[in-house]
Amino acid sequence: MNWVMKMDLLQLRYFYKIAHTPTLTQAARELHVSQPSLSKMIRDLEHEFGVKLFSREGRNLRLNDKGMILLGYATDILNSIESLRNELQVCRDREDMELRVGVFAASPLFPRLIAKFRSIHPNIKINMVMHSYEHNLSENPLDMVLSSSRTPPSSPYSILLTREDILLAVPKNHALAQRDTVSLQELQGEEFISMSREKTFRAIMDQYCAEAGISPNIILESDDPFMTRNLIASGFGIAFFPKKTWMHALDSSLSLVRITDPPCVRYIYSTVPRNTFRSTASRLFQEYLREFFQKEI
Repeated sequence: MNWVMKMDLLQLRYFYKIAHTPTLTQAARELHVSQPSLSKMIRDLEHEFGVKLFSREGRNLRLNDKGMILLGYATDILNSIESLRNELQVCRDREDMELRVGVFAASPLFPRLIAKFRSIHPNIKINMVMHSYEHNLSENPLDMVLSSSRTPPSSPYSILLTREDILLAVPKNHALAQRDTVSLQELQGEEFISMSREKTFRAIMDQYCAEAGISPNIILESDDPFMTRNLIASGFGIAFFPKKTWMHALDSSLSLVRITDPPCVRYIYSTVPRNTFRSTASRLFQEYLREFFQKEI
């Protein structure tokens, strides 16, 4: 016999309820549907399978042998659906307590930032990605990304966390260490220690320098702010220095000089990728980031 199955889960749930309830009236009342609707549902099921499923005994309905067969399958199906729902909820709960965040700006702050966040939410597991060029976003989507740019973010999916000045860091014995301010044009020919080309901060400063008409003499590149600090202190060269996020990396062997022509700034913001499921961990971390940047730096 060729036919198309039209039965749905709602019909199975109603059938299961009727099979375990003495009267159709009581089943309708407990299901919050009308009795005629349940009667029609029974007729539709019987029509679909081509057999009678119930025997009437006065006002009572009793499953016949064919109805018992359907009840067995219905029970298995409904139990399987419930098991599926429970298992998916467990997976979702597990994902809700995991956070995948791309840290492409303000990385020196993260040891302190994460330590405080974990003290508040010790059950949240955090997976940090520090190098965007090593991460395949299509295969491993992130819950959140921390980035920086020369201008405030315009995307509705981004939240501005802070604006920070970019200074010039020089060794204490450097001639510029005695200055309060310096222009970018004055830095032509100076030996620079720079962040690697893959870093957003490097791209921001390359843009500032290009607009000022200079080409920094970069003698050494590093992707680690701590290494950059140590290299400056050792006298290898000078470097651009984000004031807020790198300030804890400052020590007595370095001097900071304000850049005034032009003033150099960057904006740090968090972004939730579009069409990304907002987990509990992601929402908590977003709220925490706002508070951290407002109070801690």
